[in-house]
Amino acid sequence: MDPTKKIKKNDGTGNTVEKEQQEVNEEGEDKGQEKQPIEQIDREIMIPEYQKLIEYKNNLVKLDTLIQIESNEEQLEELRSLKTDLENAIQVQEQEIKTKQNNEYFFFNTEAIQAEHVNRLCKVFYENELKWYHGIITFVDNDEQKVNVQIIGYRDIITVNSVYTKLKPKPDPELFQPGFACEAIYPDDGKYYPCIIEKITDDGRYVIKFKKYNNKEEVSIYLLRESRKTQQDHRKKRTFDDLTEFKVPDNLKILPNDNEQVRQTKKKKVKALKQQFKQAQIEKHQSEKQGKWNDFKNNASNKKVGHFQSKKSQQSIFQSPETIEGKVGVTGSGKGMTNFSVRNYQAMQDNSHLSRLF
Repeated sequence: MDPTKKIKKNDGTGNTVEKEQQEVNEEGEDKGQEKQPIEQIDREIMIPEYQKLIEYKNNLVKLDTLIQIESNEEQLEELRSLKTDLENAIQVQEQEIKTKQNNEYFFFNTEAIQAEHVNRLCKVFYENELKWYHGIITFVDNDEQKVNVQIIGYRDIITVNSVYTKLKPKPDPELFQPGFACEAIYPDDGKYYPCIIEKITDDGRYVIKFKKYNNKEEVSIYLLRESRKTQQDHRKKRTFDDLTEFKVPDNLKILPNDNEQVRQTKKKKVKALKQQFKQAQIEKHQSEKQGKWNDFKNNASNKKVGHFQSKKSQQSIFQSPETIEGKVGVTGSGKGMTNFSVRNYQAMQDNSHLSRLF
């Protein structure tokens, strides 16, 4: 297989455009994790460590299955004890990998691949070229953890260890509905392009229309993802409401083996996060003050005075007067003076004789 072969693709006008196949941008798809180039990793030392971790996790899957079907209480107790030991071993092995590679990021796969993952989208590491490509899993050997992957855009099917196969997240079907703008992998080159979902077929496949070339494809949901713009908007909307003090993320902590360029990049990102945190705290404080003021106004407006409820007049003094004699700025102007009724006093009778009775 030649990972740099030219691929011909239709541009939607009947013409073909030659486009060079490019590897998956690993750094752009892992949430900004800081990591050294993969060619600098000593794979002869690290790959066996990753394989041991996957073996532990694969045994954990088998152990969970045994626990579900076992009915003998003594056997169950023994299996649960083995599970606890295995979970502890997994934690130790993960820390061992991070220590040996002097990096918190896992460069290769750390999860066991199962038969249920067939037809799933993955990233496969092509060792001859030290590059990652998008591929579809076609076969899995659970015990040996060998995986057959067809690289998208090629007819080649390669067999690799599960260490070199990273599963892509499964898209949410509720999000990807007709009319939704997203991105999809073009089957001819394995790269993501903007598209719109037109319909969902009866067998659950998606008919999409690529914006750039205006051509349609029928693809699996696994080849879809949210657009980069949507993902960026989600990241911009990240809030710090639950934080009372700023903490540097683990992936942005400066490590002893970081070169000067990586250090400066991390510092810039930390500085930007601090500014976001500060702005979020200001907005949170202002929101709390506004909430308290609204509560005060609501309580004041609902407060009762005697038997009457006080209520602020909703009539503006600057509204137009009702008559030509009225004046702007004078409440009730133009209505004339209030006419009060004259109280009629009744003549009081002479009741002085009543006082003589007492």
